[in-house]
Amino acid sequence: MSIAFTNMWILGAVLVAAAPTGAQPGAAPASTAPNNPPKTPKASRKSDDLRGCAAELRPTVQAALDRLKRLEQQVAVEVALRALHEATLQTTRRRLAELAGGATLAKGEDPAALQKRVVQADAGLVAVSQRIVELQAEASVEQDLVDAVVDEPAANLRERTQRRRCVRSASNARIEAQIERETRSFRGAMVGARASRCATAICWGPSNKFAFEPLAELPIGKSFAFPGSGLARYVNGNDIQVSFNAGVRFWLAWDWVSFGVYLSKPLLQGGDSIHVSGSTHEFATSQVRRPGPGLGVGLFGDMLWLSFDYDQLRNGNAGNLRAPEFPQNALVSHAYVFTVAIAPLAGLRNGLGSLGEKKRREAEAAAQKAAEAEARKEEEAKAAAAQKAAEEKVAAGTEGPSEPVGTEVVPGV
Repeated sequence: MSIAFTNMWILGAVLVAAAPTGAQPGAAPASTAPNNPPKTPKASRKSDDLRGCAAELRPTVQAALDRLKRLEQQVAVEVALRALHEATLQTTRRRLAELAGGATLAKGEDPAALQKRVVQADAGLVAVSQRIVELQAEASVEQDLVDAVVDEPAANLRERTQRRRCVRSASNARIEAQIERETRSFRGAMVGARASRCATAICWGPSNKFAFEPLAELPIGKSFAFPGSGLARYVNGNDIQVSFNAGVRFWLAWDWVSFGVYLSKPLLQGGDSIHVSGSTHEFATSQVRRPGPGLGVGLFGDMLWLSFDYDQLRNGNAGNLRAPEFPQNALVSHAYVFTVAIAPLAGLRNGLGSLGEKKRREAEAAAQKAAEAEARKEEEAKAAAAQKAAEEKVAAGTEGPSEPVGTEVVPGV
């Protein structure tokens, strides 16, 4: 029974984790960044998926995207150069205003040189702004080329199939990433449990949304039978029982619910007798049969088990197993049996899988922090490189087109 209590505890923990938290008076509003990311319109998501798939399937799109990246690098350098010109104009004009107000000239300072610097910086600012407009126009042309290629229909059935698979894969990857960020939802909390059970199942869909799984379970629960036959009265009088079920189940909606077909044998008390109307004979429980498979519904990762069976009590064919009032092997009584139970084996697998998933997420969180720190360093290095390139252009006195830092100039681009 300890397994049963463990299973019930796991079910309670999952329900508590999946339940929404009520707002308390005076409490700060919950942050929506980590667990509730902003939703992107479906049309935009589909467009991004198509663009990514087009780049993967068509070399011309990837080449256009590479040119776009180079143009973005050039724009970054020109923007930094414009900031330098603006800072020079602001500083020089402020100094000229101070001198006009009667300030004393510093050693080696010449108002004419300051005025010339203003003119040069102003001309450089105009040239840089014009260059930025030109680069943005080139980038717009490349973007239009990418969009035109993306919107082109597939050339043949093979390309159409590849594109459809690519878009579906991108959509699944996005859903999986969203589920990975969910910590207070059922499908997010049970990621590890599904992965553990998929080791012995056929799973598909984003984050194992669907699966066919072999069923081998020992449900512990109480059975209720109808109509009011002798066999039904006997089943209703029994206490909590343990039975063995073997079959196959299909889960959907990330294992919120599953449907199973199984074979099982009714486990009744061996020394009991069953009485039916119209006979004084005492039928042994060994004469109860289940002629067909049972149907089951699992909820919350199959930890709550609801099953439906059809049982028959048949007359024996010899000795004290046979009642003289009925023919041999005749159907004496029947009952439709409904069982509410918990599934300890599924609960154990879910618990072990969830524990492993918790450790994995902790390790990934630490790795993500390290990766974010490294990404920040790279962004700072790129910004510093753009700033240095702009300063070198100012020092060289050139205001012409600039090339991206660390890239090769491609003729005709």
